[in-house]
Amino acid sequence: MKLERGLIVSVVVGFLITSLLWIWNFRTSTISGNPSDWGAFGDYLGGVLSPVLAFVSFVGLLLTIRTQRSDADIARIVNDDREYFEHAVRCMQRAYEVLTNDGKSSIPVRDRLKWLTSARLLLTGGKNASRISCHSQGLKDTYIGEEEYWRRRFYELLEPISPGSVGAHKNYFETDESELAAGIEERSIKVIYDFIDWPNEMPDPIDEVPYYSKEELQRMKAGMRGIADYVNSWRQV
Repeated sequence: MKLERGLIVSVVVGFLITSLLWIWNFRTSTISGNPSDWGAFGDYLGGVLSPVLAFVSFVGLLLTIRTQRSDADIARIVNDDREYFEHAVRCMQRAYEVLTNDGKSSIPVRDRLKWLTSARLLLTGGKNASRISCHSQGLKDTYIGEEEYWRRRFYELLEPISPGSVGAHKNYFETDESELAAGIEERSIKVIYDFIDWPNEMPDPIDEVPYYSKEELQRMKAGMRGIADYVNSWRQV
């Protein structure tokens, strides 16, 4: 945009300088009524300004080509971002399906290969999500929501704070249910359990929400009075 304005200013300044030079040179002369004199003036302006206008037109053409190329590049990047996003979400979904036997199991499947596959899918999904460019901020924000959904699904599956979860029992990981009776691979465990933790570098959107004010608590409808009593009770503790 700055360059376009600069070109317009250059044309205007060139016209003004050319005209002022003519006026200054013939300032003592009266305005001619002879058409041939005006023709000479026109030839003068055309001869001086034609190279300038030709240069400006050429630069304008280059700008148009650059803009079109830039728009095409951005469109390609946005299209790639959409594919990264969709593949990243599919990876999280498939990782969950692998670890739950397509959702049929309420606890993680005790299978070394499936733990490895689930972990690899989570890693692949994360890499694809990281490739989403700044041109697709909306997709970035949407992915955060999708990731939080699947993080919660994995959290409910693994129950990391429950003493009855699979993670609390050593024998679950020592031998799987396959013919090889192999142990669950350590790094696959780390990947999956790390996934269910809220990333330290990621701000929690709930922190941006203010607490209930006293006025809001007082205005609560009858069906929400228990909420008001609950909030007031812990605030008084």
